Amino acid sequence: MDSEGEVDGPSWPNGTHICEVEIDPETGVSRVVRYTTVDDVGVAVNPMLVTGQVHGGVAQGIGQALYEGVSYDAEGQLLTASYQDYCLPRADDIPPISVTLDDSAPCRTNPLGAKGCGESGAIGGPPCIANGVMDALADLGITQLNTPLTPQKVWKAIQDAQVISTDEIQVFLGCLYIRQNVRVLFCMLNDTIRGLITSYNVDRVHSRALRCPEDACRGRMPSDMTPRDSTTDTQRWKRHKTQCQTH
Repeated sequence: MDSEGEVDGPSWPNGTHICEVEIDPETGVSRVVRYTTVDDVGVAVNPMLVTGQVHGGVAQGIGQALYEGVSYDAEGQLLTASYQDYCLPRADDIPPISVTLDDSAPCRTNPLGAKGCGESGAIGGPPCIANGVMDALADLGITQLNTPLTPQKVWKAIQDAQVISTDEIQVFLGCLYIRQNVRVLFCMLNDTIRGLITSYNVDRVHSRALRCPEDACRGRMPSDMTPRDSTTDTQRWKRHKTQCQTH
């Protein structure tokens, strides 16, 4: 049977999913504590059934994001062949789910205006929950983990991030220590240079002091003279030098 039609306006289902995730850093256990969805399913013929479909899809999304994973051994033997090995979300793993159905854009391809809604939560759930976990871990510098985000996987990522942070802190403290040593060394050199300059200036002052060159004066100025290099002292020194010529 051939069928032709023209779609005039929106006709596909869509929605938005938001969740709140809590992570225990000591165990790596991630829990979804709140979940909210807004789903455009056109005209909902039975809103209660549609809401139930969303709830079931969100439960599947939580399982895919946090728990469910298939494992094989090296020879290809399935290791998760039973529910004792394959982890599924239980009732206490499902948070309160708030569902809002938006019927403002009915489907244009059928007289009811209804759109598909089967397991829509299974589509929006996994990326929503995974993004929530990664957002919680972003402050530790963790940017990528593969689902399922099991407690062991999350815990190991946290431990590795803390080790890296500790190494970075040690390197930073090492840089501060080196800077401090350089600063102390610079201060020591600065003090030494200041001391040398001071000694040099003192020596210059002493060398410029008006002293008698004769042994009889013991290399000292007369007691009534000061070591200032002034014009008056210079004249007095010349007179004293003339008197010392007979020594």
